[in-house]
Amino acid sequence: MFRFVMTCIALIAVVSLNADEKKIDAKKLEGKWVFVKGMKNGNEASDEMKKAEFEIEKDVMTLNNGGQSFKFKFTIDDKQTPAAIDLEITDSPFGAGMKAKGIISLEGDDFKLCYAPEGDRPTKFDGKDAFLFELKRKK
Repeated sequence: MFRFVMTCIALIAVVSLNADEKKIDAKKLEGKWVFVKGMKNGNEASDEMKKAEFEIEKDVMTLNNGGQSFKFKFTIDDKQTPAAIDLEITDSPFGAGMKAKGIISLEGDDFKLCYAPEGDRPTKFDGKDAFLFELKRKK
C-alpha cells in the first residue's frame, strides 16, 4: 500500500510540473518573431502575409506587414487549455478599438497565435474559421 501511495504522489508531482511548463509567461513572448506559415479563414496565407514580422514588448504586439503597422494590446489567461489571449487594436491604418479572442501556444522558439476577428474564441489551431499565425523567434 505504501508503494502505491508513493507512486501516486510521484505521478501527481510529475503532472503538476508538466502543467507549469505549459503556462505562458508574457515575458517569454517578448522579442521579434517571423512568419513561418498560417491561414486566414481556411485559406493559406497570402505571399504578402508571409513577409509579416511581429514584435512583442510587455503587453503590446506589433504586426508589421507591407509597410503597414498594427498594434495590439493583449492579455493572456494561461489557466485555460490552450492558453487564451484577448487582443485589442490600439493603432492601425484602419483605426483602433477592434477586439478579438484567441488562443496561443509557445514551445521553445515556436509561437502559435490563432484568433477570430469576430465571434467566439477558437478552440484549436486549425485556421478554418480564424486567423492562424505560426511564428519562429527571430535570432
